[in-house]
Amino acid sequence: MTNIEEIINQAEDLRNGGKLTEAEELVRRTVDTHPDEPSLWTQLGHIHLAKSELSDAEAAFLRVTILTPDVFWSWMHLGYAQKELGNLEDAIANTITAQTLSSTKQEEGLFSYNMACYLNLQGRRDEAMKYLRVAVEGDEVLWFWAQQDEDLISLHEDEEFIKLVLS
Repeated sequence: MTNIEEIINQAEDLRNGGKLTEAEELVRRTVDTHPDEPSLWTQLGHIHLAKSELSDAEAAFLRVTILTPDVFWSWMHLGYAQKELGNLEDAIANTITAQTLSSTKQEEGLFSYNMACYLNLQGRRDEAMKYLRVAVEGDEVLWFWAQQDEDLISLHEDEEFIKLVLS
């Protein structure tokens, strides 16, 4: 395991343990000496999300897309941060960029799921349901998420939604 991987693992352990300030300090010290390491910026973005520092999270994930523009997760994380900021148009655009880079069924499912959430938040229920159908098809985890996700709560009483998540 490289030094960077060890730092990422330590930071993730600290973040998961609720020690967000310590995690951020560790990553910031390392990113100062390795400014082009996308995994450090990704970890920093997740720390900022956990601290509800949404603009900082967006900036960290934007840096990741610059460093690794051809990676699905770079764009998905950026889109999620933008959604959290309420910038749904950019979230949708960057999630679509992620989809062009997806290479697995899991990535396609997550793309569809996030699109369903973002479109639903815009009040585009019919489009959201189309994406949600694709997302939950054959993926029990996404079924569970759909039933719990606040982004989809406005659909929970909808007959089509009920049929979809219970089928």
